[in-house]
Amino acid sequence: FPPRLRREDGLYTGNFCDCTFGRGGHTREILRRVCPNSRVFAFDVDPEAIQVARALELEDPRFQIIHAPFGEIGSVFSPGTLDGVLV
Repeated sequence: FPPRLRREDGLYTGNFCDCTFGRGGHTREILRRVCPNSRVFAFDVDPEAIQVARALELEDPRFQIIHAPFGEIGSVFSPGTLDGVLV
């Protein structure tokens, strides 16, 4: 996480992306470390991963899965939209 995005309470603010959701381990850790008004996005194409991600979307409104390969990140997000990307 960029240090400039860290709040006094230790949480981070911004828009973050996990390029490979998998089973959501890294995404869940990012969600644990960001404040309530932050957003976390993840890419994946595997049907089982998408199913796990859809359940996480219901659990945490800050999260959104993008059912596409992470190579499409440039067509999904405008430059400067994301504050951090995990590849």
